[in-house]
Amino acid sequence: NAFSKTDAVLFGGGSLFTDTESVFACLLWAKHAVLAWMFRKPLLFAFQGIGPFRTSFARFVAKKTLRRAVFVSVRDHESFLRASEMYDGTLVEAADPVALIFSEMQKPERGSALLVIPRANSGQEFFAAVQSSLHQSSVRLGSYQPDNLREQDTIGRLKLLCGESTSIYDIRSLEDLASAFRGVG
Repeated sequence: NAFSKTDAVLFGGGSLFTDTESVFACLLWAKHAVLAWMFRKPLLFAFQGIGPFRTSFARFVAKKTLRRAVFVSVRDHESFLRASEMYDGTLVEAADPVALIFSEMQKPERGSALLVIPRANSGQEFFAAVQSSLHQSSVRLGSYQPDNLREQDTIGRLKLLCGESTSIYDIRSLEDLASAFRGVG
């Protein structure tokens, strides 16, 4: 119903077209693009991260989806390089709008804390990278989904790995995120 009543479909921000977590992420967003096409709605991508890709299938899905867009802007140079191989129209390389918000906030003091923000599906490679970085004086764990049971489990395992003095930050707003970053070196 929403697709039939809208003027356009805008994919705003994020790294929607990447298979670093799952190849199904690309399929999920491509499904929305197909609905836009079916309802003859213009498809726009703003401030997107494109890739990286582990599989040629995800790259193919991203390419087919981008080719249907009437506007594409990306948020970083690596995404610009990837998208320029997939998109034939004018491609805009812009900053991530969140960076602009942070640039207007009070600058955090520089410190020696390590801030780790896992996902609920963080794997062994992630845990190994955290363990190899434990030379910092203090460790903070940031949780974007503090009510998610899988993420709580991941945070709990990381706290065991990092030590009892590890602080946990529930991140529900930009202010929470800025607070977690204060003193991070």
